[in-house]
Amino acid sequence: MPRSARDRFAVSCAVLCAGLLAASPGAGAAEPAIPPEIAIELGAHQHSVWQLALDPKGEYFVTASSDRTLRVWSTAGGELLQTLRPPTRPGTEGWFGSVAISPDGATIAAGGGLCRSFETSYCVYLFDRASGALRQRILGFPSRVSRTLFAPDGRHLLALTLTDGVRLVRLEDGAFVGEDRDFGQAPSYTAAMAHDGTTLVAGRDGFLRLYRTEGGRLERIVKRQTQARGSPHAAAFSPDGRKLAVTHILGGNAINILDAKTLDLLYSVDARLGRFGAVSAAWTPDGRTLLAGTSAFAAGQRSVRAYDNEGRGPLRSIDVFAHNVEDIGVLPQGGFIAVARDAAIAAFDAGFRPLWRIEPRTPDYFFRPEALRVARSGLSFALPGGEIAFDPAARRFVPLDKGGEPSQGGELAPPVTQTDTLRVSAWRDSQDVNLDGRRLALLHPGNETSRALSIAPDRDSFILGTTHGIYRFDRNGKRLWNASWPGEVIAVNHALDGRLIVAVQFGGTLRFLRASDGRLVFSAFVSTDRRRWLLYMPGGYYDASLGGEDLAGWLVSRGKLAASDFYPLSRFRTSHYRPAVISAVQSTLDAKEALLKAAGPGPEVKARPPLPAAAAPSGQDDEAAIDGAGRIAAQLPPAVSIVSPGALASSAQREFTLRVSVRTAADAPLTRLRVRIAGAAAAARIRSEPAGAAAHAEITVDLPPEDTQIAVFAENRHGIGAPALVSVKWTGARPDRTAQRNLYVFAVGVSDYIRPEYRLGFAAKDAADLAAALLRQKGGWYARVEARLVTDRQATRQTVDEGFAWLRERVRDSDTAVIFLAGHGLNDAEGNYFFLPADADLDRLAATGVPFTAMRNVLADLPGKTLLMADTCHSGNILGRLRRGQTNDATAALNDLASAENGIVVFASSTGQQVSMESSEWGNGAFTKAVLEGLHGRADYRQRGHISYKMLDLYISDRVSELTRGAQTPVSPAPVGVPDFIVVEVRK
Repeated sequence: MPRSARDRFAVSCAVLCAGLLAASPGAGAAEPAIPPEIAIELGAHQHSVWQLALDPKGEYFVTASSDRTLRVWSTAGGELLQTLRPPTRPGTEGWFGSVAISPDGATIAAGGGLCRSFETSYCVYLFDRASGALRQRILGFPSRVSRTLFAPDGRHLLALTLTDGVRLVRLEDGAFVGEDRDFGQAPSYTAAMAHDGTTLVAGRDGFLRLYRTEGGRLERIVKRQTQARGSPHAAAFSPDGRKLAVTHILGGNAINILDAKTLDLLYSVDARLGRFGAVSAAWTPDGRTLLAGTSAFAAGQRSVRAYDNEGRGPLRSIDVFAHNVEDIGVLPQGGFIAVARDAAIAAFDAGFRPLWRIEPRTPDYFFRPEALRVARSGLSFALPGGEIAFDPAARRFVPLDKGGEPSQGGELAPPVTQTDTLRVSAWRDSQDVNLDGRRLALLHPGNETSRALSIAPDRDSFILGTTHGIYRFDRNGKRLWNASWPGEVIAVNHALDGRLIVAVQFGGTLRFLRASDGRLVFSAFVSTDRRRWLLYMPGGYYDASLGGEDLAGWLVSRGKLAASDFYPLSRFRTSHYRPAVISAVQSTLDAKEALLKAAGPGPEVKARPPLPAAAAPSGQDDEAAIDGAGRIAAQLPPAVSIVSPGALASSAQREFTLRVSVRTAADAPLTRLRVRIAGAAAAARIRSEPAGAAAHAEITVDLPPEDTQIAVFAENRHGIGAPALVSVKWTGARPDRTAQRNLYVFAVGVSDYIRPEYRLGFAAKDAADLAAALLRQKGGWYARVEARLVTDRQATRQTVDEGFAWLRERVRDSDTAVIFLAGHGLNDAEGNYFFLPADADLDRLAATGVPFTAMRNVLADLPGKTLLMADTCHSGNILGRLRRGQTNDATAALNDLASAENGIVVFASSTGQQVSMESSEWGNGAFTKAVLEGLHGRADYRQRGHISYKMLDLYISDRVSELTRGAQTPVSPAPVGVPDFIVVEVRK
């Protein structure tokens, strides 16, 4: 950022900070404080997606999930725009099962397991779509709301409850102005509304009910038994409102087409669904084709069926998902979006060709408990698919051979489910589990299904995973203990010779519990990209791969009247990133002992605030001894949200204004606002408007003439909060910016260290080859390319510092900077990471090494796009010469560089304790060889003529794994607020 821009920013922010009213995140809440809890966050849903709703213009859609989030997505490309979180407390409070969007697109209504732990009834929440703020609660529903539908006037809402009928709500005051409770106790899931407000409601009692809703009245006009076997499950009115499609499940699979005014049967669809029915239905905009989503067990599985000629045929089958197609939303221009029980989302055009897809991001053990194979004497576990395992102790992925066994280490075994002395039967997806012919006593009879079984190595006890948690029984069926968390337990096994239980929840979180008492020791989440992982304890202390610390965060309740806040784990890196504590608890299986073991003299204690005392009152959970959750509540950064124009906006003018709301604790006032555009530092003109418990700021920026994303960050003495994002579609003229685009390359490679024991084979050549490859981009995507190459003995701390100063002087907002570092990198005893120039001295690391913090300070302030490639995890003989407290793990430093507030895209050659490999056969290091191949065109899989950083990342990941046979895993975390951008043009 130029000096004048920084000065304007400082003045503007000073005005705002002076006027901002400090506000506690829970200000105004009368109820007792609700402890923060850790929640997985994947940038997509973790659990089942039950429903979706499209805005009237078809620009965005909202999904409802049992992972306690509503998510707002762009229909054009499937980009996540916004995540809405309800009031929560630990347990099942806050899961969503239904969603609707008002006719004007301004309000989102959602139902599900909401309010029951705060009130005496269930409720519906109304969120402001633009800001995501919770605007209203509608209370008084005796059971959870399974469907929400806005009336055409936008002033009324129809809500179907699970077991207590239907209500029509006047939104102005939340009053019930109409109801029908004549439903019995059979659950009801089915409701559909025509454009004129005519509404069909159906339940498992087999009745179809038709209502009028105009004029703020609920009038039942028809009630009749369904004319098909099974229970009605999904319904959809044709666009002209004359026909009604109703699907059936549970004993029948018919799809009937009814007269929408009388419910008379017009004809039945030749559905060809086998013995299972369709679970979702919709009509195309022209009314000519009926779409039906199948269940995972149907013949021709996991598809959307398209029945042409208004359902009379012919049939087309569109393969979509691996699980139930739970809902289908039809786009105004044709095509549809479908959502699945395994959290997958996919879009198709009017010709039913794929547009985009969001794959499930959680390991899928559902209906496959035997896939959880573990090391009997260790902690390693296999991921579904049988190709790779993860070892939590070594913090590494382990490739599996064709027989499904690790290439290194011991055998992985599935859970034992039958022995000569213990005979457990009917345990798979059953409510009647038996031990030697006797039914086991579960805590929720009639409402609890067993999913998984594992018999202990000593054959004296067994573990049962259910829809409500996990149990340990002795050989006689006596319940020894049980534990529960939100979400089903779908796979279980024994580890560490039976001393530890491994339990997988639906959603992919693995829990490691002591077998003796069921106490949670630590949890793990492994990304499906097979590069990122996270290990964490109940109190929040964690270890993570590069990019792994943002796989979860703290969910902080603000009471029952406000949406919860979410803070990624990275916001608390300084206090809670504790690899040594995680290692210790894996061996001690006890949090207090782990604390004592990790609190000895060493770099972690020096680098971070001291751990609390390892004493806890008798009877308290182990995590109370290291009360990380309690400390979180006292060190929250600010929360910032967009008030207007919302998460999705458009502009034809370069000058763009947005309004944000900022909340911060009373003892930690706002100190700074930061604005980044497409990840780059941006000048902003800020005006504050104090408004009650929070402050509103008006921010004006200059947009580039292209689609972009604005990120706003707020900072207090505790740190920087998660960004608020606005995606802006540029609708103005798009000038050719080639003449304005320049590429600046700073490449450093050190092979010839002064100390011979530090020397490497190809680091200098890697840097030279990379610089040469990028110089060839001149006259293509970039008007000008400049490179500064520093290798071997030229690479001193001074010359490296000069290179970063050169970038600071040269890079402008339309430019791209690529930084390449190849050589050694080390942490000192204080946890600070340094790149080692040629004259580095391990005894004087602070004086001779190049600190990554200094690099970050320069790169984060560059006004253009920034890509850092770090290949600093080499071994050589240097590892045997490290001083006390020194390590070569760059994870913490690279995670810091890749934090959203810095806007830096980071490519790391390897992860954790892995060593970057090089070979004379390749002529480069494995990482650089893959980078060069990718830049030369191999990363252009779809022949688009250019290569973006995400395309390059994908190629590098696959190629390095191939070259090193899985021994080296490059990682590139996608920073929030940095859209994909072109790095090079493919030159023929």
